[in-house]
Amino acid sequence: MLRIMQVEELANLLLLLPDLVQQQERRSTDFAPNAVTWLDSLEKVFAASRLYQAGSIAMLRGGLVAAEHGQVPAGLQFRGRPTRSRVLNAVASQALQRAADMASTLIAENQPRLAEAERVAQQIVAAALSRGLITGRAGGVSNTQYLRMLRRNLVTRVDLESAVVHLEGLVGPYDALILIDRALAPHLDSTSVGVQPVTCPSTG
Repeated sequence: MLRIMQVEELANLLLLLPDLVQQQERRSTDFAPNAVTWLDSLEKVFAASRLYQAGSIAMLRGGLVAAEHGQVPAGLQFRGRPTRSRVLNAVASQALQRAADMASTLIAENQPRLAEAERVAQQIVAAALSRGLITGRAGGVSNTQYLRMLRRNLVTRVDLESAVVHLEGLVGPYDALILIDRALAPHLDSTSVGVQPVTCPSTG
């Protein structure tokens, strides 16, 4: 189960692909090196999440290294003489496509769960606001402490406790705080509350 931040990291990496494609279209000499950098970043996200796909990305990077040394992958055909740059760019293009497919598949697998969790968090906050259960954060209290205190307050109500347990079942306790934080943001006066993003322990 991917954490929210991990899904967002994957999504942000996918947003970099249009620029890489434009580099390829311009036949930029930076395309292949930047593709390697992108693959390395994606591999690190997979590895930090302890996903087996990290190994697949490493193999794709290995294919690019081999192409840099003049090896032409089996099945790769060219019209005319396959220069080193043409081979390298073709291998980089294929590697990016396969890697993007892996990242997109993972995001798609997790998106319904995260969308449901976001909906539940918004319902929890709406119900809590209507009952006057949410107050501003006192000075000297960190946002994480504030959210944890708010959670303890919410679970004193049976119906909200069930909703919080459901939310944590979908995304875990730390991501549940993040989603509650985000659901709260439009309703709180940031000048008096001083909302800051919630910080959670790393899963790396």
